[in-house]
Amino acid sequence: MADSGQQWMFDYIAEYIRSPMWISKIQNFIDDNCLIFDDEELNQLAFTEIHQKFRSLVDELLERTLADIGLTEEQFADSMKRNSRNPAVVAILEELCGADDYLLFKSIMVKRNRELTMKAISALQLMQGEIQEVVEGLPE
Repeated sequence: MADSGQQWMFDYIAEYIRSPMWISKIQNFIDDNCLIFDDEELNQLAFTEIHQKFRSLVDELLERTLADIGLTEEQFADSMKRNSRNPAVVAILEELCGADDYLLFKSIMVKRNRELTMKAISALQLMQGEIQEVVEGLPE
């Protein structure tokens, strides 16, 4: 178990990666970049470039958080290694390692692309129905 001096750090970072601030930045990135991702098995260079930008975003968010609490990346990594069985450390590692997993990243991007496409189709269908109602209500 981590000593109380380290436990607060793990708890702080674990809470941050579940916070609306972290989630909104990640979700905005996904929404802004998912439209080119499709179900094709062929992995385009653009996909890997976007994944690299995503990894950079996650790294930047983590670096800022560490700076806020006065830790270097080396101190953080060392503490994580020494406390690898701590549940807060496990949660942090899952989030950070997930950012490195290209296949997981691609599946998230493809899924979000589908969701946004379905929302757009629904909105267009709704608009089409409303336009049809207006047209039908016009005098002849």
